[in-house]
Amino acid sequence: MDAEIVAAKTDLRDILAELDAALHIFPEAALLAARQEREAITPHLIESLRAAAATARSGGEVRGNLPLFAMMLLAEFRSVEALPALMELISVPGEGPFDWMGDLVTEDLPRILATLAAGQPELVLGLIDDPAINEYVRLACMQTIVCWVLRGEMPRHEAVKLLREPLRKAVQEEDCNQTQFLLTTLDSLWPDEARDEIRAAFQANLVEPFFIRWSDVQETLALGETAALERGRRFPRQFEAITDAVAEMRVWNWPGDKPRPAPQPVHVHPPRNWNFAPSAEASGVEMDEPSVSYSRELGTIFNDAPRIGRNEPCPCGSGKKYKKCCLRRTESVD
Repeated sequence: MDAEIVAAKTDLRDILAELDAALHIFPEAALLAARQEREAITPHLIESLRAAAATARSGGEVRGNLPLFAMMLLAEFRSVEALPALMELISVPGEGPFDWMGDLVTEDLPRILATLAAGQPELVLGLIDDPAINEYVRLACMQTIVCWVLRGEMPRHEAVKLLREPLRKAVQEEDCNQTQFLLTTLDSLWPDEARDEIRAAFQANLVEPFFIRWSDVQETLALGETAALERGRRFPRQFEAITDAVAEMRVWNWPGDKPRPAPQPVHVHPPRNWNFAPSAEASGVEMDEPSVSYSRELGTIFNDAPRIGRNEPCPCGSGKKYKKCCLRRTESVD
């Protein structure tokens, strides 16, 4: 990127406007200029999160992409002062956060929270425990705890202790989704201390084998603590802090930029619209059949298909936004 192009973007209003309007072409010059104006632009980035939260809470549609860029940049800047605004935004009840943040919730939010909420586990636990919060935001909060462990910022046994009570509650309330999200999270932490709670979840027939099996948990426990954690550290993109937001966002789908960068590994997550009762097969706590763990067997995939933003025009040519058109058809198939 030419220094002259970046230098020309010194007006904060121009930088913010370009980021908010970016849709088809990667706004690299504006992002680099924002980085250069870090101190001056940070309050504006934080305000964009507050404004988006207010819009979502009032039932309005969050328009523009500034809040998405803001979250990534604030994580790179390690702007902990942005945490209250971020918490306000992601705690909007229902589908709101997922509707406009899309993949960022499942792929980047855990690392963002792990940076901005470092040392404050009570904040993410509050969201994990709140049934009004979007289920994928709750999952991101669980994975935030995993990030802390893999970064060496929280002892593994402390993380397991934090997640045991939410698991007990989910089993007691027969909450299948929450139970399974907690089990897959605990499985990545060598959950030796939570054996009883995990066994109870399987015995209560709350676990779909597609997510995780009892034999998967046994396999993890057999690895031992060190090997189990090293398995997670093989994929640093899933837990390391964001140090170069521009480079990470460059590989997002920008239809106007050709050729596209090489595909990057992304975390595999459960299907978006999963919500059905587990089969009886899941209750076989003593089963010894081969494991078919979704998270373990597939691990990391390459996202080499075009990544279409939920707020981008639908590629079918209808003129509608993707989330209002073909995305719904795709999700209904899942």
